[in-house]
Amino acid sequence: MYGERSRLVGREHLATGPLPHHRLVAVPRAGMRPHADRPDLVRHTLTRFLGAELT
Repeated sequence: MYGERSRLVGREHLATGPLPHHRLVAVPRAGMRPHADRPDLVRHTLTRFLGAELT
């Protein structure tokens, strides 16, 4: 998960592996710290991901 407006971390900087266990998520209207810029969206996205992994 990364902020789409971050000038330091982008999609090309993140390690990925085989699907379906790895996902990249760009947080819209977020910068270097998406958890601070969009806490509700980050929490919702992580909760959905973790819920999917548990089933």
